[in-house]
Amino acid sequence: MHTRGGQREQIGCVLPRARFVETVAALCGADPDTLALHEGALELAPAASRRLRQQLLAIVDRGVHADLKPDSGCAPFDLTNEIFELMVEAYLHARPEPMPKSGCIRNAGRIVRAAEERFAQAGAGPVSLADLCAATGVGKSVLYLAFRNYCREPPIAYFHKRRLAKARSRLLDAEPRRGEVKRTAFEVGMTELGRFSRDYRQLFGESPSVTLNRSAV
Repeated sequence: MHTRGGQREQIGCVLPRARFVETVAALCGADPDTLALHEGALELAPAASRRLRQQLLAIVDRGVHADLKPDSGCAPFDLTNEIFELMVEAYLHARPEPMPKSGCIRNAGRIVRAAEERFAQAGAGPVSLADLCAATGVGKSVLYLAFRNYCREPPIAYFHKRRLAKARSRLLDAEPRRGEVKRTAFEVGMTELGRFSRDYRQLFGESPSVTLNRSAV
């Protein structure tokens, strides 16, 4: 939604709760029907909070200065998807209580954030453990401990699920055209289509083509 009136501009989007619960549950390995979202305030580490604020401001700035037409490269659903992914990431890393002050936890958060920055820079390209270790400045054992602490997943498995979740978000908004599943898989960096379909079904309980066809309902 984007409206202009006088000297004021408003831009907004709706984040479907059901899709949010489903995505968070899949990334956490939980059942969506039994997942209970935190109802109270959540706290992010200071660096993560600053990064989230900067990313949101950048998205809003693009939306305000774009025409928001389908052919403008900044369609409303594109903004919604980007904000949706940011909110999922923020929720997964937030805590319902103040962050502990121990150096161990602080370092774990810094390691995970540095790894996520490397993952974001890669786009649809591959990311290896060696890449993540180089980006974070730690060895594999420390990297695994940091991700187990913050994400409850090994780093590569965690980012693999992130790509699957991004693919699902795109498929739910895509036109059910021939070749759309393959195109979406490549766009999020999933080049092995057999594995993509298998892992997608295991994570979300349905095939990518079923998700795509549901987008037209």
